[in-house]
Amino acid sequence: KNGGFENGLMNWTAVGAGWGVNGGGWGQNAVTFSDPGNGGFTFLLSDLVTIDPGSWYTATADNVLGFNGSANAHLEYSWYAADGVTDVGHNWGPNKTANRDYDWTGLNRKEVKITAVAPGNAAFCRVSLVIYKESGSFTVGGWRQAKLEKGQIATPALMKAVLSRET
Repeated sequence: KNGGFENGLMNWTAVGAGWGVNGGGWGQNAVTFSDPGNGGFTFLLSDLVTIDPGSWYTATADNVLGFNGSANAHLEYSWYAADGVTDVGHNWGPNKTANRDYDWTGLNRKEVKITAVAPGNAAFCRVSLVIYKESGSFTVGGWRQAKLEKGQIATPALMKAVLSRET
């Protein structure tokens, strides 16, 4: 829920300093200008989303990343059992390592996409929008249009993309 950040950071937990929501030309987006330090992570963690065990899921998001040195952005799945607490697995998407701005074409969403099968013992998923800085200086990191979908195909994001189970 709230993958377009229209309601601020509601339904998201910010890990790392400085996360806030901006509007403007790119629409609502969650952004931080706070350097996580060398070897540091900063990320947004979604609330639990109900899933169907053994089914495919695809998550996408548009990303902005500015740094001088070495850094990357990627998406992660954390799968949980029916109690919503017991961790039953993780999946990581590809690391996007180039400086970039948000993109109207959908290219960033295709490159920072993760598709995986939910474990058979999973009942919930959390999606993490992750930025990692290995070294150097950090200027900006942010996310918009976060979307989790059932299946292996990522559909185009609307201006109000929603992180929720779509069937």
